[in-house]
Amino acid sequence: PVAPLTNDPTPSFSGSAGVASGDIASVTLKIYSGGSASGIPLRELEVTPSGATWSAGLAEGLNDGTYTAQAEQSDNAANTTKSTASTFTVDTTPPGVSLTPITSPTNNPTPSFGGGAGNASGDIASVTLNIYSGEGVSGSPIRTVHVTPTGATWSAGTAPPLSEGTYTAQAEQADKAGNIGRRA
Repeated sequence: PVAPLTNDPTPSFSGSAGVASGDIASVTLKIYSGGSASGIPLRELEVTPSGATWSAGLAEGLNDGTYTAQAEQSDNAANTTKSTASTFTVDTTPPGVSLTPITSPTNNPTPSFGGGAGNASGDIASVTLNIYSGEGVSGSPIRTVHVTPTGATWSAGTAPPLSEGTYTAQAEQADKAGNIGRRA
């Protein structure tokens, strides 16, 4: 079974295959749109097992949404056995975090930052503000502040004071599927 929530639009699937006398050496993986293995499959893959196991990956990615995968194998007597259905959700969209620009240059050594926070289902209610020395977000941040958003907004200060210089701020937020939204 695939993880119930994934940011991989081409997930991999695997399972057991029958190897008894009369079992056909082919497994059909069917992927349905929605939360059940019913209707017309969105995708069908024929897989040749390797002994008593099989595995397959999708060549063409799935759109964001909920899907159900089910494998089946038949024998020479036309009996078909189906696996337990496995429902999963593909989520490739990162949270909609934003960072409101501050006036630059500034003589304030403890500027406040803020912006929007993603609050869609699955978005983690935490924004990380990273401050980098120089222009750009390369290397390690010199300051990291973790903030719990209030609804769809967040704000954070930079105490202790920053020394005189050029800095770049970046906000980031993750979701339960592993997507990370970043804004500098």
